[in-house]
This record gives sequence, structure tokens and C-alpha cells, in this order.
Amino acid sequence: MFNKLRSMKQAICIAILLFSFYTSANTDRYRLMFNSDPSTEITVGWEQVNSSNPEVYYGTVDYGTNWSNYPNSQTPYRQVNYMGMDNRFAILTGLTPNTIYYFVIKDDAGTSQRYWFKTCPDVNTETLSFISGGDSRSGYTQRQNSNRMVAKIRPHAVLFGGDLVNTPGNTTTQDWLDHWQLTITSDGQMIPLVHSFGNHEEYGTGGPSYIHDLFDTPYDVYYNVRFGGNLFSMYTLN
Repeated sequence: MFNKLRSMKQAICIAILLFSFYTSANTDRYRLMFNSDPSTEITVGWEQVNSSNPEVYYGTVDYGTNWSNYPNSQTPYRQVNYMGMDNRFAILTGLTPNTIYYFVIKDDAGTSQRYWFKTCPDVNTETLSFISGGDSRSGYTQRQNSNRMVAKIRPHAVLFGGDLVNTPGNTTTQDWLDHWQLTITSDGQMIPLVHSFGNHEEYGTGGPSYIHDLFDTPYDVYYNVRFGGNLFSMYTLN
């Protein structure tokens, strides 16, 4: 009888764990972008795996996964099915410079883990840090190790110079985004990207839409992001 009860408890625990995983597994392949003013605005991107009605809940106080406690929310303004994924984008505006924000994504089935990001200062007296690079087309081990280094250094942003993959396609793109999740720190910080358009983005089924539909940049991927007020201007060329 005791063994029966223990087996039943174990089965219940396993069922609860599986249910918990399911309810938090409807969003994936997260990415943050600075496509405009990095001190007051950020774009949250993700893959909506299934379920519906996703919404980003956020604020400056950490409420964990208790989404209803966050004072602000934003629904995706854009949805695009591209590279085998249902990509959603929500733009958070009116943010306070040089401030930590915590957020979750909630949909009809559950709530994501709690993540956080930090807006950039809007004055030229604060120190800024960046990681700049690109050409992550090959060498999966090197790519993953580089992403782990991003999580260790925690720069204000990663300035990505293009050529994500050798030839744009569903598998290569999804692998790249899976590897990008390694940049998320152990305490849930996400590092924003500023993406540019490389020549390898032209190959296969790519083109300007490759960056635009994955990272919500302007369509021609030609834009300027200013950091620290008038301290630093980052121009991306196509």
C-alpha cells in the first residue's frame, strides 16, 4: 500500500512538472533590439510556438512570473511568419533611461520566465560598453562560446555586423536563434542587438526581409541608433 501511494505521488509530481513545462513553453527564441532610442525604447521579439493572445508585461520592480503585478503591458504590433517561425514584435516606449526593467510574456496557455534588460543612459558622461562582431556563419562551437561570453561581459548592446548564417533557411536561422539564447544570463538578463545587413543575408531565401522580419529593423536595414545622448552614433549600412 505504501509503495502504491508513493508511486501515485511520483506520477502526480511528474504530471505537474510536465504541465508546468507546457504552460511556459509557448514562447521561444527571444531577442531584444535597439532599433531607435536605446534610452527610452526597446523592441521585444520572440517566436510564438503555439497558443494565442501574447502580451508583454513589464515594470521596474521584479514581480517574478506574477504577470498581473506588472504595471505596464504591450501587445505585439507586428506578426510575421518567416523562416518556419511565427515571429512577434512588441515595442516598449516611454522607458526611463539607465533603468532596469523586468518583463514576462503571457499568452492564453501560460507565462514565460521572468527576464530583464537595462535601458542605456541618455547623457554623455556615462561609460558605455559594446561587443561588435559578425560572420557567425560557421563554427557552431565558436558561435556558442562567443554567445556565452556576451552573457559574462553584459555589454549595453551587441552591434552585429551581418552574415548570421552561410545561407538563410529555416534550419540555419532557427539554429542561430537557439544559440543566441546562450547570451541570456543566469539571472535572466537579455542583451539587446543592433543588427546590420551582410552580403550572406542576400543568399538563398534571404534579402532585406531576412533582417527586417527577424529583428524588426527598418526594411532596408539602413538606420542610426544614438547612444548616450550625443556621445556615440551607430550607423548600420546595407
